Amino acid sequence: MSISKKILLASLLLLLPASLIFSNGSAEAGAAPADGSGKSGTITVLAEPFEAAGMEAVMAEYQKIHPGVKLETIIATDTNNKDTVLTAKIAANDLPDMICTQVKSNIGEYAKNGYIIPLTESGIQDALILGDQSLLWRDGEFYAFPTQVSTSGIFVNMDVLNEKNISLDTMPQSLGEFIELCESLQAAGIERPLAIGAKEESPVTAFVFQYVYQNVYGEDPNWYANVLRGKTGWNGPEFSKTFNAYAKLKPFVNKDALGTDKNGAIRKFVLGEAAFYIDTSASLTNFRRIDPEMNISFIAPPFADDPADMKAITSFDNAFSITSQAKDPELCMDFLKFMATPEQHAVFSKATSFMPTIQGTQVELDPALTLMIEALSSGMDSVPMLSRQWIPGIKEMMKTETQNWFAGKEAQIVCDTIEKEHQRLMKANPSYVSDFLDNYTDIE
Repeated sequence: MSISKKILLASLLLLLPASLIFSNGSAEAGAAPADGSGKSGTITVLAEPFEAAGMEAVMAEYQKIHPGVKLETIIATDTNNKDTVLTAKIAANDLPDMICTQVKSNIGEYAKNGYIIPLTESGIQDALILGDQSLLWRDGEFYAFPTQVSTSGIFVNMDVLNEKNISLDTMPQSLGEFIELCESLQAAGIERPLAIGAKEESPVTAFVFQYVYQNVYGEDPNWYANVLRGKTGWNGPEFSKTFNAYAKLKPFVNKDALGTDKNGAIRKFVLGEAAFYIDTSASLTNFRRIDPEMNISFIAPPFADDPADMKAITSFDNAFSITSQAKDPELCMDFLKFMATPEQHAVFSKATSFMPTIQGTQVELDPALTLMIEALSSGMDSVPMLSRQWIPGIKEMMKTETQNWFAGKEAQIVCDTIEKEHQRLMKANPSYVSDFLDNYTDIE
């Protein structure tokens, strides 16, 4: 079994009833202080709404021991907004005490530039479930505590399928099978079964990322390393074919996609105007808050060209770091250690509905994940969200250009533009390129 598959299986097993809790050893990192030592101070943190809600729930427990400690949150609307706010605060030399970032290569960049401090002495890294921690480390030091396992895939409104007498006993195994499913729904009266909010860059590129992980890396698992080596590029045939595949889905996408944002696409999905919505498992929280009883299934991306390349996609996500400008780094460290205990991580996970990362955390499984669990149990392999490893800045350019393609820009011009920007980023950040290649081992 591959390491990536072990990661997801371990993560999902943690969500089963308490009698089946996964553990690979004692998870004692961050035992809560019991002496009522009375710490005091205010911790400021940059986070998205769900992350902030989780921290506030844990802080309520922490305040039972340390009533003099308060939490102030700076709310970012999404990952892109969070990156923008963080960039502005770095430029203004005005960092909060803690930041929550997507687990990607930026963490290493922040560490290299001295914006965040090591968490190695906390021992939190030893309490994590099995998973790829490589992006959490820099030069032998651990810098970020991931609080979620995120799975990338597609949500299915089962009420729509049931109403049209279309079954989904097993997940579609390829892009061709998914298109056949969309065609069946169209024939049954669902004119545009796939909801996409193309007005925003992240929703419009959700398919692209999932397709790349399964197919571009499926054909060449060393693809990005070869891009950095100059053996291929973003305008090469490997990546370019992504837009040919995306074009096959356009007839099933809502006609007003370019005028629809993420919330609008979710609304179409919830109301049954569409049957499918592409995103990560974290969005299950949104659906449950809108309609707790909604009949949803979450499945692996059915976008492989060849069923043999069908894979689940999963990674650590939403990681907390302490900044170098923290007013009281010891207080921040103590709070993170407290949040890393199984009991308090359960509090965080319950408040956010995120899949937990700490060994021994007891959280019930949402029935929407049943098909995914069954597929993994029957032998489906998985890969991490490999774009998290790309050079900082290229994901944003890829999202912008994908949105431009969706609006009508020629695919080859889009790919040439991304390649030109990637070359610029490589020249501007040669240490990233050397670090990546020096630590990379080709996959045979």
